[in-house]
Amino acid sequence: MSYSKRTLTKAIQSKDSKGLISITNRRGHTLETSRSRRGSWLYFSYQHVHFSTSTSALLGREHGRWSAHNKTNKTKLKGQN
Repeated sequence: MSYSKRTLTKAIQSKDSKGLISITNRRGHTLETSRSRRGSWLYFSYQHVHFSTSTSALLGREHGRWSAHNKTNKTKLKGQN
């Protein structure tokens, strides 16, 4: 699979601006700008992000609500044996 340079650059900039990744060079120095990253070996590290919420997003939802998305067909139709 190959990606264009523009796609990779935008993805890196997006993750970096959100603080999700840290980009360093071989010596561990942070590369903060796209110009400083150009022509260098890039080392990425994941930045742990904790989202503090007082309640779970799943609280208050009805579990097992009948819909087309959770129907299963585990029973045989009449006449099929």
